[in-house]
Amino acid sequence: MSVTENSSSEIKWSSLDHKDELWFSASFSLYDFKATETTDEEIAARITKLLKGCARQDSEFLSQWKGQKVETKLEFDRKWGLGTSSTLVYCIAEWADVNPYQLLMDTFGGSGYDIACAGADGPVLYSLRDYAISVEESLFYPSFRNNLFFIYSGRKQNSQAAVKDFQRLKNFSTKDIDTASELTESFEKCTNLHDFKKLITEHELLISKILKTSPMKNEYFHDFEGEIKSLGAWGGDFILAATESDKKYVTEYFTGKGLTDFFSYDDLILKRK
Repeated sequence: MSVTENSSSEIKWSSLDHKDELWFSASFSLYDFKATETTDEEIAARITKLLKGCARQDSEFLSQWKGQKVETKLEFDRKWGLGTSSTLVYCIAEWADVNPYQLLMDTFGGSGYDIACAGADGPVLYSLRDYAISVEESLFYPSFRNNLFFIYSGRKQNSQAAVKDFQRLKNFSTKDIDTASELTESFEKCTNLHDFKKLITEHELLISKILKTSPMKNEYFHDFEGEIKSLGAWGGDFILAATESDKKYVTEYFTGKGLTDFFSYDDLILKRK
């Protein structure tokens, strides 16, 4: 996201996709941050909410009545998700010099994990307990990474709706939280593919019980030679496939399912330097 002052009396906003094509634009009033014109009312309303959230944290934000030109650009296909909302929250918070976690809580809601990822330069371990946030660097870079693949499932999820559904269900206990945390630690320390796949199965069953839905593998990939882990908003967006089979098998299998957007581990994951 780039921000520059301009000679107008508004915030002129434009969003480009990975092909440099404009997919959203709007003008926002500096008075109340409401859109005076826009190509998408719903998206504009979200940006208004974020700008107001910044002003609540810092009353000096844009108080000089100077026009602004804001441009955002995606580095990947917009339909993939990959943290577009959380990255926007993070970038706007950086612009306004406010707390990005507080901005998230005041607007869209969520654990804050994706905010930590937006500002990270490699893998992290994130926890939220009694409103206390912890972000630790992780050195996760498994020796079996060539056996891990990321595939876009074709089922774009609305993260905010998923968060609301999760909070509405509240179908989990302190024991479930502890189990999930233990599994996360085991994932990070895992040194072989066999144990990694077992951990995927355990984690999928745990989340399946909490959300009262079937694991992705059972629903769509029951004949896959390996294990499938849901990512992002559970049941949509990307999945992780772990298999002893080679890339040729993975390519043919998922292409046969009509899924053509897939990546190796090193293609997609940011490696800590």
